[in-house]
Amino acid sequence: DRHTSVGNLAFSAYAFRQQQIEDVINYLAAARDPNDFSTQIAAYDAAGLDSDTLTDDEVDYMVKEIRRRR
Repeated sequence: DRHTSVGNLAFSAYAFRQQQIEDVINYLAAARDPNDFSTQIAAYDAAGLDSDTLTDDEVDYMVKEIRRRR
């Protein structure tokens, strides 16, 4: 049914974005200096994520997770 398809598409988009965020976190948590701008650019490029699209909550989550995983 149409609603199920829309729901599946929305969940897939959400899951894909969350995976991109996790990829950036993993990259930066493993980096020598996660605060280095060029390292951050490389992390976002590798994950295919535009950092300008992140919400404040997503950024806060990423910072906390990177610190926790180091």
